[in-house]
Amino acid sequence: MQAVAAERDRHAADKIELIVKVNAQSKELDGLYEQLAAVTAEHDSLRLESNAIIAERDSLRLQLDSASAERDSAAAATARVAEENERLRNQIASASAPDPAVVIVDFASEKTKALVAKARAAIPADSPALPWFDRTVSALTTAGCVTVEVTRETARWLAPRIKEAYAWAAPRTRELYAKAKTELDAKLAKKD
Repeated sequence: MQAVAAERDRHAADKIELIVKVNAQSKELDGLYEQLAAVTAEHDSLRLESNAIIAERDSLRLQLDSASAERDSAAAATARVAEENERLRNQIASASAPDPAVVIVDFASEKTKALVAKARAAIPADSPALPWFDRTVSALTTAGCVTVEVTRETARWLAPRIKEAYAWAAPRTRELYAKAKTELDAKLAKKD
């Protein structure tokens, strides 16, 4: 009986020891589960943070691409403006100074056209005077063109003749002026 009781006590002690070991391992396992949950939460947090950083990187990459495209567009526009400036500079450098008469005629023509357009706009479209106005303007334009052409040809014809007349008259005028001055000085000297 004692042997059975001792066996029973040993089995009970083994059971208690086993229960204590299982309980300790269960607590250790619970601790490991808690650590796993903490590490998983930290992993998820880091994954979210990584995703946020990747999204920010992608956004910055898009902004960089957009800024690069704008820079390239601005550089192309600057190049076009520089080419246009160079073309205009060359055009200005190669252009001769405008003839003042041509500038005046162009200005007068522009202002006259504006006045005629304003006067024509004042006449109603269904007015019987409108065709007469158009014919009058046409006749005056033709007469003006003929007058300008005749004046231009007359000026071309007169220019060399005026130069010749000046070349002939200038020395004689100086001669007469010198002679008149000498005579005037002589008369003034006699009076003194």
